[in-house]
Amino acid sequence: MKRYFAWKDAGCNGIDPEWIEISGEEFALLKKENPQRRFIPSYNEDDPEDGDCFLYEATKKAFRDWNREHMRYVRHNALLYKKYKVVNLDDLVDENDEEGLTWADIIPDTSEEDVMAHEAWEDLHEKRLNALRECVENLKPKEIETLQICIYDNPEGKSINELSKEKGIPQTTLNYRWKKLKEKLTAQLNEKLAKN
Repeated sequence: MKRYFAWKDAGCNGIDPEWIEISGEEFALLKKENPQRRFIPSYNEDDPEDGDCFLYEATKKAFRDWNREHMRYVRHNALLYKKYKVVNLDDLVDENDEEGLTWADIIPDTSEEDVMAHEAWEDLHEKRLNALRECVENLKPKEIETLQICIYDNPEGKSINELSKEKGIPQTTLNYRWKKLKEKLTAQLNEKLAKN
């Protein structure tokens, strides 16, 4: 239901206005006679299902500000509806279908699929971790030292340049060792995972 509120004194320009409620017919007549008068709708934000709408007379600036936000909202929704389609699951897929299938009948319940996918991901993650542990166990002492410096003793994620200064190792040496170690671990890991 719409309710309309106009300024009692049309010349107040929104400064300390007194409101009077007018009927829909009076509102239509007012807008026809004075199209420059602006009204802003207001809804019950606490209850979006509430169909009541109140239209309050506003200044030109207030209306322009409200309209700018409203048009931004309209454009945003238009883009969403182009990208997505809203479907009621109880609607018929095809009005001419004799079987009377609804969207709920044909859209699969993915809860079991989600559980299976999560379990498969956990299994793959566990396999990768085990393979990585095996690769690390077979490293040479210099490679373990490089891994210790670059990963285990580096929770802040410092750069090779910073680490080389802290440890007193030439940057090119540490950079070379780290690069070779990553290549070796990646190759061994891929090989182990390909076997499984």
